[in-house]
Amino acid sequence: MDCYREQLPVPHAHFFQGVTEKKENHHHYLLGFSKPLNGNSYDGHFHYVEGLTTFENQHYHRFYVQTGPAIPMLDGSHYHLFFGKSYRNYTEAEPPEYGGVVYSVQQKQVHHHLFSGRTSGPIGY
Repeated sequence: MDCYREQLPVPHAHFFQGVTEKKENHHHYLLGFSKPLNGNSYDGHFHYVEGLTTFENQHYHRFYVQTGPAIPMLDGSHYHLFFGKSYRNYTEAEPPEYGGVVYSVQQKQVHHHLFSGRTSGPIGY
């Protein structure tokens, strides 16, 4: 029995970087690598980017977002744009007694940041 299997595009990832809006007198940077995915420059695929922002003003924020579709470049490769909103964190961080995250038992003001950025070209093929 003949079995035909369509060839999948090569899996790849992207380096990404971005910056948050300035809020509460500070901003954060985002950088890392997207989740790998099979795709090419013309199929409209997307990636997920997630992580922690840089540590500013005694705190960081978690983020998780899907990129936009692949944007072809003249050399045949592609990149992605992304934007989103970070998870909330305290506006004034709790002092850690033993390191790590300490949550307040009192109601405290929190904030989040909007962010945007772009990826590099593909890494992995």
